[in-house]
Amino acid sequence: MSEFNDYQPKTLEEYSRFIEQYEKANDFLVLPEMYLVLRVDSHRFGPLWIEHDDAEYPLGEKFAQAYVSTAADLMRSGFRYVFALCHGDEISLLFHASEAINPRRRSNLHSLVSSAAALSFNQHYGLPVLFHSKLSELPTKRHVLDYFFFMRRTFYRNLLSQALLRGLASDGLSRQDINKKIQPLTNPERLALAESLGFRFEDCPAWLKFGVGLWWDEQANGDPRLVDSWQLPESDEDYLALLLNKIDGTTYSCQPEMQEVPRRTIKELADSPTAKVADALRAPSPTAPARTTPGRPALGQTTLAHAEPPKDNKVATTRPEKESNDAPFRVGTQKSASKLMPRHRMKLQKS
Repeated sequence: MSEFNDYQPKTLEEYSRFIEQYEKANDFLVLPEMYLVLRVDSHRFGPLWIEHDDAEYPLGEKFAQAYVSTAADLMRSGFRYVFALCHGDEISLLFHASEAINPRRRSNLHSLVSSAAALSFNQHYGLPVLFHSKLSELPTKRHVLDYFFFMRRTFYRNLLSQALLRGLASDGLSRQDINKKIQPLTNPERLALAESLGFRFEDCPAWLKFGVGLWWDEQANGDPRLVDSWQLPESDEDYLALLLNKIDGTTYSCQPEMQEVPRRTIKELADSPTAKVADALRAPSPTAPARTTPGRPALGQTTLAHAEPPKDNKVATTRPEKESNDAPFRVGTQKSASKLMPRHRMKLQKS
């Protein structure tokens, strides 16, 4: 303790300036005018997973449906996305170019998206997971194409690996022995080995081979809708055309419910019992009537529109029969955080 005898406590302002330099030393800002892609992948934890059937994870139909619903919730969150790609336990989210215009800290993207994904998945699947995120700041559209083709090749490899894990496990091999056996194999060699165990790649549904894509589209009346495609193109040429169409595509973000806070004087609040202060703030003001706008759909109530649903797709869905078109949408960069965005739809254009 003798070495700290001369320690003198500082003021709050001095501590704030001192601590912030350590908190922000490695928390850099996102580079401007970049294409941002955030990839989140889940990690199981907790005793509830012990009795869970491993055959469902991570390529089971129920798990895939929960992951697509999670991606839909993220697409409807505060950030503006133009495209999302799901497969296994991973979601890749392509931000609209406007999200990289203003300075934004990387930690903000990682923490908000990962926590929202964990909450949403738990509601859809009923078991807890942690999400790890990786941010790619891509300088050109060609780099974005490289990223999503990389994910396409990764999906193919992961599907073969899962087929080999299940096929070789039936022969009595441990997971460690299986990994040692398949690690040095190329994709053609993995496919040949999987086929020798009875696996047929051609019989797999499209979402298992190529993932599920989500993007914004317009209905006939001009209102936005969120589309999830369980049958992405099989050919690289058609997949390339889809990506080029979506990279600079239209995006929408749901506007949360907002209400004017009635004006109350300090005396009025002071005269109110402490337990009723919150009720007094929420009560409508006779001089300034409360203005409300419909809010964003709650997590777990996403409405998706299928794009070319595959005949062999047996994934159970819990989507409403009718789409809700009364939710206002906020599009583009907001000029002022204090102003409500108009209810009508606007198209985004990359600056």
